[in-house]
Amino acid sequence: MEIRELKIFRDIAQEKNFVKAAKLNFLTQPSISSHLKHLEEELGVRLFERVPRKVKLTHEGELLLPHVEEVLLKCGNLKTLISRLSGIPKGDIRIATVYSIGMYELAPALKQFIRTYPDIHVHLQYRRSDIIYDLLLEDKIDLGMVAYPEDRVKIKVTPFGNDHLVLITPPHHPLAKQKSIRLKRIEGENFIAFDSGIPTRETVDQTLEQRGIKVQVRMSNENIDTLKRAVEVGLGISIVPSKTITEEVRKGTLKSVHLSDVKLNRPLGILTLKDRIPSYPLQLFMEVLTDHASRT
Repeated sequence: MEIRELKIFRDIAQEKNFVKAAKLNFLTQPSISSHLKHLEEELGVRLFERVPRKVKLTHEGELLLPHVEEVLLKCGNLKTLISRLSGIPKGDIRIATVYSIGMYELAPALKQFIRTYPDIHVHLQYRRSDIIYDLLLEDKIDLGMVAYPEDRVKIKVTPFGNDHLVLITPPHHPLAKQKSIRLKRIEGENFIAFDSGIPTRETVDQTLEQRGIKVQVRMSNENIDTLKRAVEVGLGISIVPSKTITEEVRKGTLKSVHLSDVKLNRPLGILTLKDRIPSYPLQLFMEVLTDHASRT
């Protein structure tokens, strides 16, 4: 019985799909099936039932799964111990974050980390916040970074500083001539918004609703760069994280207008599992992140 076979079994159980499990393990579907067959033969039981469009754990598979998860957790902790004893930081870190944090908040710390620890491989993916929580709980990532972090039973939140939201307009928009305005001034304006369900969108919507302000949402998207481009070409105005517009404001393609009567904070958080001893590479990465946050 091999650790790799146990991980494959765990991944199939979580994904309920051989193709997805194969991608997680960088294997072909026939190879995944072969590993599973070998494990089943060694144990003398069937672990999955094949049903249309998905797979389902057998009774024996359900009994085995929690023990396999415990074994894999202990193996991860053992790798952490060995890595520390060797004194040479090596390994992998799986990270998921939203695009605006990855490109504008995480990038400087990540650059420093890769330069300092060249033997640690970082796997970075951009996902929506709600998906990041699920990926962490399903052990598909080691660390997540989100805005407006939520308290969850199994998830630890480490603060990563605060950003704030600002109003942006095209250079020739009437509001662009003002250094500071009250939020009420955007009443009725064409508005470029984040997609529904994104925490920043929810914060903006709640603030506008509380003050009885209505805007005309002409376009929505989850990507901050798409929102900025839409504002630049004059499709509307928007409210976005301040650190995402530094370059455009410097070049003059966007104008940032101060909102005098409201401050929209955007707290950032690092997500990890509470019951998981972080690997040595992950501990080093957390140190770089917290150091970066304390200096910005």
